[in-house]
Amino acid sequence: ALGWVQAWEEGVFICDMWGPTDGKGGTNVRGDELRGRNGRKAVPPKCQNPNMSEDETALVASIDGVISFLAGRFRVDPLLIVEGNVETAIGNLNVVGDLMVTGDVKDGFLVEATGNITIQGMVEGARIKSGGHIQVGSGMNGDTRGTMYARGDILCKFIENATVHAEGRIICDTIINSTVASDDSILVSTG
Repeated sequence: ALGWVQAWEEGVFICDMWGPTDGKGGTNVRGDELRGRNGRKAVPPKCQNPNMSEDETALVASIDGVISFLAGRFRVDPLLIVEGNVETAIGNLNVVGDLMVTGDVKDGFLVEATGNITIQGMVEGARIKSGGHIQVGSGMNGDTRGTMYARGDILCKFIENATVHAEGRIICDTIINSTVASDDSILVSTG
């Protein structure tokens, strides 16, 4: 993993803030005395979904999610959106919360989320693991290596050459040459 996604859990400290200290006097190069300036109280950064701790010395995540710092603002989002494909430039993903991939998940990559996973493109020989539901817009050709596991339902256009297990339902148009198991039901609409 490239480490660019930082998962945060509710109640975990994001940053600490220290109170102001008293300034200490000194001397300049000519030997003149200089009066020290007292520090000022830190201004907390703007934030969305982190809260200040009760003693106002730290920022604390208020929800499970993915943390980011953009335009001087901390933000914890319950949904991470990956624009494009999961491939070498992105790396493996392990997300606290929900995940949406707008492209494909390429061969050999691991995508995990504690919540729901939505992949708008196709899944190749990758491993997908969800603490919620999995929805794949196109389908999955696992090339005999690809796997999907969901604690909820799996909704996928087609499943081919893959191993798939859902604790909920599996709903798809077609299943070809795959090992598919559901703790609830498997619904195949065309073949």
